[in-house]
Amino acid sequence: MPFPQINVPKGTSDEVLAALRKEVVRVLSEKMGCSPQGVIPIFVRSILPDAESVVEGGTTISVLLFTAMFHGKDEDPKPILAALGTVVWKAFQGKYEVAVFVADLNPEHKVLLHPQ
Repeated sequence: MPFPQINVPKGTSDEVLAALRKEVVRVLSEKMGCSPQGVIPIFVRSILPDAESVVEGGTTISVLLFTAMFHGKDEDPKPILAALGTVVWKAFQGKYEVAVFVADLNPEHKVLLHPQ
């Protein structure tokens, strides 16, 4: 299951996030060959106002793709990361730089509790 964590600017509207969520789920389920139900986007809004100068930090939107689906495999994740980054970049009309990384999870180190 992929869990993309997308760190977005404070002023991002719920409408933008809802549309972005749908597109992230669509792209990752297609590119990773998993059920849309298994894609769980996590949006993190900054609690501070957006940076206005370089001394306050950057304005790059960071995306971490938490998943065990690449663990121990020779598959190159860069095409999937590029597709995910492009979706985020387009959602913000190219206003922000977008950096996407895999947070590789070890599937041997998990516990999954199913609902009743």
